[in-house]
Amino acid sequence: MRRRARRSGAPIDPDELAGYLEGVRHRVAEASPDRRPSWQRQLRAAEAAFARGDRAEAEERLAALDDQMVGEEPELSEFPRGLVGYLPVGEIGGPRPEEEDPLPNRLSLLGRLAMVEQSRGRDVGAVLARLTEAHRALSAGDRGGARRIADEVLTELERTGPPAGAEP
Repeated sequence: MRRRARRSGAPIDPDELAGYLEGVRHRVAEASPDRRPSWQRQLRAAEAAFARGDRAEAEERLAALDDQMVGEEPELSEFPRGLVGYLPVGEIGGPRPEEEDPLPNRLSLLGRLAMVEQSRGRDVGAVLARLTEAHRALSAGDRGGARRIADEVLTELERTGPPAGAEP
């Protein structure tokens, strides 16, 4: 299970945290042998915090470990479902070209989704400001921060329903 952003100050659901812990545990088990020992130590610290009931510390440790592992996820090597004519750029297994970096592409798609919401009459000023923050974080090398903001923006866009008086 991948982490979903939650509002600041919102209580941490123990079942959701347990699922997140299990998902991270699985990803650590599947990690490359050179990364696994370090990540297992970090995972044990998160498990210990969870076992003693310190959900905030467990979530913080899991989020930090999750952020480290995201950069290690393999690139897309097969035709993704639904994308016709996808041609990967660069060599498979080589460094991922900038245009295939999922985080900037995700930020771009969130911006487009915000524009769709704006065309439907929704005020998206705060969302666009948060996306600007995410782009700044990414430019500064803070991929984890940019990813967290993107998660929050997506949660906000999903939370809002159609404007008053609009048809679904």
